[in-house]
Amino acid sequence: MYGFAGKTLNVNLTTGSVKSELLDEHLAEKFIGGMGLAGWLAYKLIDRRTAPLSPENTLILSTGPLAGTLAPACSRVHITSRSPNSGFICYTNAGHSAALMMKYAGYDCLTITGRAENPVYLKITDDDVEIRDAGHIWGRDTWESTDLLRKEAEDHWIDCIGPSGENLVNYSIILCSKRSSYNKTGAGTVMGSKNLKAIAVKGTKGIKVADPERFQKLTDEFTRGIVSDSEVKAYRAYGGSMGNRPGFSSDEFVARVVERPYACLGCPLACKHLINMKDGPYRGLTYRISHMGALIGHNGSGGPENWDELVKLVEKENLNGIEATVTAGILGYLVKCYQNSVLSESEIGYIPRKGGEAMRRLIEQTVRREGIGATAAGGMRAFVEKIGEDSEMYLNHEKWVGRQLALANEVSTYSIGSLTNPRGAKAEFVHIPIRGGDSKGLTPEEIRGFCVSLGLQMSDVSRVCSGPGTFNVGRLVKWVEDYSFAYASMGFCSREPIMRHINLEKLSQLYTAAIGIEMSPAKLLEAGERVFNVFKAFNLKMGATRIDDMPSRGAVWPREKPLTVAGEEDGSLAQILNDYYDERGWNPDGIPTKTKLDILGLQEISADL
Repeated sequence: MYGFAGKTLNVNLTTGSVKSELLDEHLAEKFIGGMGLAGWLAYKLIDRRTAPLSPENTLILSTGPLAGTLAPACSRVHITSRSPNSGFICYTNAGHSAALMMKYAGYDCLTITGRAENPVYLKITDDDVEIRDAGHIWGRDTWESTDLLRKEAEDHWIDCIGPSGENLVNYSIILCSKRSSYNKTGAGTVMGSKNLKAIAVKGTKGIKVADPERFQKLTDEFTRGIVSDSEVKAYRAYGGSMGNRPGFSSDEFVARVVERPYACLGCPLACKHLINMKDGPYRGLTYRISHMGALIGHNGSGGPENWDELVKLVEKENLNGIEATVTAGILGYLVKCYQNSVLSESEIGYIPRKGGEAMRRLIEQTVRREGIGATAAGGMRAFVEKIGEDSEMYLNHEKWVGRQLALANEVSTYSIGSLTNPRGAKAEFVHIPIRGGDSKGLTPEEIRGFCVSLGLQMSDVSRVCSGPGTFNVGRLVKWVEDYSFAYASMGFCSREPIMRHINLEKLSQLYTAAIGIEMSPAKLLEAGERVFNVFKAFNLKMGATRIDDMPSRGAVWPREKPLTVAGEEDGSLAQILNDYYDERGWNPDGIPTKTKLDILGLQEISADL
């Protein structure tokens, strides 16, 4: 196979079985690869009765069809499983994952089931696959574990969990070679439940494309667009848009906090940073991180005061392997519950306050499951179940994934798409490849032009591009999601300076040149829609309902309150969801109809639902 490595590796940690099988070419084409293939495997392999932390749950790592080629910014590797944090789809991706090296070792996908009797790590060196003892690194933090494994497995890329994942905190992360992480939905917890400390991979086989000359021409054009983007300098300096929030000036970041930028494999943007505190209480503290500016927001509910406290806090999060947004949201929840006499000082164990030191204290308690940390380890849902449903008004979440901010009254493709995303709180998967990516700020001509670029019939364009602000936000979200899921399944990064230099036509050309299978724009867009419906069907199989496409009470205005789009009133959130479901061909409960699933070739899911 061109583009693909051509095999799936299946590991059962209970039996010690390691087997490889040929990748089904039909499935690879039907679901594009990467995220799409990982979603389909999750749907097929994980039963509705499978508990997230049971040996039967499957952890799936999958690379995109263009990953490992010369395609720029195409190093994202995708994980799916059943999330211990939400019970729905566990979906996350990373740019420095060992699974990218897995493709060079000859595997497009890795599935891991079972539970080892004792701590182990998985070592993959091309065709040589070993399940090795990890007792000597169990209990150690992610950085120390990575360093020790690098001595044992030279030149291997390493994904590992920290004490948080080992102790089954529901929102644990996986750290990738101390450079990036799989975040948000508890993939690290699933690894910990399997007694799997790490995955170390080295591959030397390489990837071939079907039409090297054509592929080189297309990738060169794409790369030139990225490096000439007007925001490249800002991304290399700050990791993206940062602004100047109190205590977090961009000038101070450059002067005191950051040493230099670095990039994921094959990316010309280089939006990640080597942190090196030049002075202050944590002088000399150094590590690598992705978009420190964004972590101001991710940790916002916990209230870190300044760069010093944020840098120290992020170190603590990464060493332990614990996710920031849920941790910060829980601290904010405790503060509000105390202020409103929902929880007392004796119930919490202390008077909760926001700040970097308070966040670090909560992390210690949570990872050790001590005091209030025993409940915090179960995530936001554990508190609502213990304290009562009314306390949810003090939480910001979507499908139990933490939000940075409460929703504004004016909605856009980002805010609505963040709700409808099967994982929750994933706005970059509803990204219009124009300017900032959100409908907010785009002109009616730009939105109509995007719809036309997808090849929509004029009747469809007219339906989507009518309403307040000259478009219907619910209907538009559907099409942006389909495009974004096709784009992400290829393996590309979702940073704005990358996405706006490619479109559906060029994506289809890249796929055809790499894989050697003719993939028209219409066919690629339909594949994106197919992938999205698979992710939705996974959630429905696990018990999701329409209410799960709504934000928590603490994240939103009263649900019946009129909303605005582009400054004009557009009804309630419920009405917007009705339009969205209708555009998708789903029923009013948010369930795909048999007709829609049959059109997409998902008859197996149609029979299930």
